Amino acid sequence: MVSKKKKYYQVFDNRGKEWIPEEEQLLLQRFNSGIKIAVLAELHGRSVGAIRSGLRKLQGLK
Repeated sequence: MVSKKKKYYQVFDNRGKEWIPEEEQLLLQRFNSGIKIAVLAELHGRSVGAIRSGLRKLQGLK
């Protein structure tokens, strides 16, 4: 059985890493095309909170 902590780190493999400009651009494109934040989190290997934070930085999402 995988502990919750270990599972968290497996899912969010980009946790704590800085956003690179190419990834920010891709995030914004995907968000603007209608992809849900939870799906974006999986695609980018980041938490939902990190996705929201990244989007806020890019376009002022509240």
